[in-house]
Amino acid sequence: MYSLKDLENARATLNSCVEAFDKALPTCQDQLSAKVRAASRKVQEIESFLKMHGMIEPNPQRKLQDELENRFPNAEHRDIVEYHGKLYKLRYYPEQKCRSGWGIKKWGKRWEEIMP
Repeated sequence: MYSLKDLENARATLNSCVEAFDKALPTCQDQLSAKVRAASRKVQEIESFLKMHGMIEPNPQRKLQDELENRFPNAEHRDIVEYHGKLYKLRYYPEQKCRSGWGIKKWGKRWEEIMP
C-alpha cells in the first residue's frame, strides 16, 4: 500500500537519477540509464495505485484517454471515432526502442482530437 509520501520520495529518487545521468560520462550512462528506468517505473506504479484508490485525481487528458480506450477497445491505428460530438484518431507511436536501435520494444498509443 502506497501513500502520497511514497510518491514524493519516488519522484525525488527519479530526479536524482536523472541528474546523475545528465552529469555522467557517456561510458557510465548505460548503468545509470537502467536506474532511471527503474525509478520511472516505480513512480508510475505508485501513481497508478494512488489513482486507482482515489487518493489522487488523474489529469483531464489522461482521463479522456482512458474513457476513449474503454469506449473503443477494438480501435486500430488511424481509426477515427466520434465521442461527445468531437472526432478522435487513434495513433500508435514507438515508446521504447531496442538497444540496437533497429526495432521497437514497446508501442504506446494515444487518441488525438482532429479538427473537421
